Amino acid sequence: MLKKIKLYFLLCLCLLSYNTIFAKNDEIVSKPISIQIDWFDYNANLKALLDEYNIVELLKNTLSPKLKENPKLKIDNVGDYKLSGKILDFSISDYTRDKNNNVIEKRYIMLLNIDILKSDSGRNIYTQPNVFIENIFSTEQNPDGRGKSDRETIRDFIEKITQKINEEINQILEKRSELFQEKKKIELTEAQRKLLESLGEQIAQPTEKKQPSTKVQTEINIRNEHIAITSGDLEAAGEDKKTQNKFETEEKITFKSLLNSGASLDGNLVIKTKSYEENKKVDLDKILLNYQNKNLKISAGNIFSQTIKTIFSNSLEGLIADYQTTDKKNVYTIIAGRDREGKDNQYYARNSFVLGYTRNFENKQKLLFSAALSQDDKNSISEDTAIIPVRNYHTGVYGLFKLFAPLLLEFEFTHSFYKPTTFEDTDTIEDNAAMLKLNYKQDKAQATFEFNRVGSDFYTLNGIATPDKENINFNYRNVYKIFNYNINTRYQFDDLKKRNNKRNYVFEHKAGCNFKPLEEFTEGLRYIELFLEVLKSEKYNKISNSSVDRDNDLSTINAKYRFFNKLFDNQYLFNISFEHEREIDNLLNEKIYMRILEFDNNFKTKIIEKFTIDLRLKTRYKTYIADKEKYLNGSIAFIYNTPTLNFNIGYYTDITNSNQPNQDSRKHRYMFNCEYSQKLEKYSRALTLNLEYNENKFEDITLNYNKLSINTGLKIIF
Repeated sequence: MLKKIKLYFLLCLCLLSYNTIFAKNDEIVSKPISIQIDWFDYNANLKALLDEYNIVELLKNTLSPKLKENPKLKIDNVGDYKLSGKILDFSISDYTRDKNNNVIEKRYIMLLNIDILKSDSGRNIYTQPNVFIENIFSTEQNPDGRGKSDRETIRDFIEKITQKINEEINQILEKRSELFQEKKKIELTEAQRKLLESLGEQIAQPTEKKQPSTKVQTEINIRNEHIAITSGDLEAAGEDKKTQNKFETEEKITFKSLLNSGASLDGNLVIKTKSYEENKKVDLDKILLNYQNKNLKISAGNIFSQTIKTIFSNSLEGLIADYQTTDKKNVYTIIAGRDREGKDNQYYARNSFVLGYTRNFENKQKLLFSAALSQDDKNSISEDTAIIPVRNYHTGVYGLFKLFAPLLLEFEFTHSFYKPTTFEDTDTIEDNAAMLKLNYKQDKAQATFEFNRVGSDFYTLNGIATPDKENINFNYRNVYKIFNYNINTRYQFDDLKKRNNKRNYVFEHKAGCNFKPLEEFTEGLRYIELFLEVLKSEKYNKISNSSVDRDNDLSTINAKYRFFNKLFDNQYLFNISFEHEREIDNLLNEKIYMRILEFDNNFKTKIIEKFTIDLRLKTRYKTYIADKEKYLNGSIAFIYNTPTLNFNIGYYTDITNSNQPNQDSRKHRYMFNCEYSQKLEKYSRALTLNLEYNENKFEDITLNYNKLSINTGLKIIF
């Protein structure tokens, strides 16, 4: 016993000495925040559009793995905190039309609130209101060659949304650290760590095996929404009555259990009941069960998985089983489930089965083999609909290897079999998709060569690909402390099987640079950044079986200039950019210009203790041919947080003026949210009041409506 006391005393003395000598090398670091993704609610009038593109499921299942990469967070099914929120607006609209009135660009927007809640009490500890995300995508009719299918553009937009949410969460963690009362720990130096290990070996005692434990949380939400359409069209507002009350309940059960064997079992269940006056309904909204031990992980219920990108990347109602050998070198995967449920002749059942084998090597190198079958259930399709059941199956291989120290090889090859109808005995259509990528990175230089080819008859029901396109891309980038530059070249063409009598070609050369002239100066000025990018693009269509080689020849010069600054410790962001594009049609001897001037900023500051103002503004002016567009998006919110009270008052606007038909719009939203929570001995409760008034005016008057909604709610957590 005396020997152990001496060793402990020696240990404390050594730590004190090392902390004194190496104090400058030690940093106080925060423990990662344990958080669960509770998920986002949405306005009822958005349901049809969100369901059409499966936005809610895609966003959730893209966000989860993205946040797992954030070192500040630990994603846990029964985490100490919850990430929640609400989608307030989502729309897809025409953005640019060419001289033949074809839509060549579309604008995607989403507006949402982000909420951070305490899991044990359900208390809303912070709300970030009016988070606005926008992206402009080229359609497949755009001659710029960047056009993608709806499926790909939606996935790209979802990626941008998840990136924005991740950035917002990081800002919340940094600026509102007092809300997350996590214990601090000292990060030891290497010498200190080795000393602790050596002393620990001498005084180590046999550790007791962890006892089985179970943590269960039950949450009940009771909500009533009073809706009044004060003017305008009911269908545009997503309602069927001028005035009505919607009563809803939501029951959530979340648990995590540690078993005798050391394995874990966790899951969650969500049941919703709805009573819209004459319409009453009970839904099993979500169920998920996860079992995991050292070698096996099984998930059943509402699942999401991804193997090879072009084969399978989707959510299902079904099961995933992953078995990993003891040496972690071999992983076997089985996925089986139903893509959707057949009901009301609007949806139909699509069943999928996927097999995967992954061979892991050192340094994160791997080889993945996968096969998938997706088939529509003919019995779920009514004969009086135009829906035709199809069958699609794939085989493929994916690899990631380090050829030598700075050079990384990534490749993917997939073969697709597609039967366009299973009602009849039709031929199966086959084709291939291939990707090869070389990535060279050493010191400050990075170079990438990428080749992509998706065959004309390549179909994928659960993967992501745009058929009939071949693309070669080379990019070089060099980064210095105050200056970096990049060079990019792209060559692309379509009509791979030469059966359309016309092939579109695109040649692109792009160069850009970033300059931070005051990087070495004070914190307030060092974030000034100047950006310049010039794009030279050649596009033409080659006609087959004709004496005329080209019917259209476009040369484009696109220049972007941007000034960016971030002041006052990340509380103020300022960005201004100018874009100039010149198109020359060599056959018609025409010149077309497009100019875009854009300004956006974000200002956030604490007025008094626990009281914050958040101001966001974005404006754009664009001219293209005879079309002009003026656009303004902005919001202001006052946010107040205490341990028991959370409220915010906000205003949001989105205004578009355009001389394209039916594109003008005026959207105004006034919001007030208040939540009072109280922690009792065995449970907690929270009372909520949300008041929202929307004014929507469009050039197409059939879309106009004004809407008032008052939500009252009670949340109880056991």
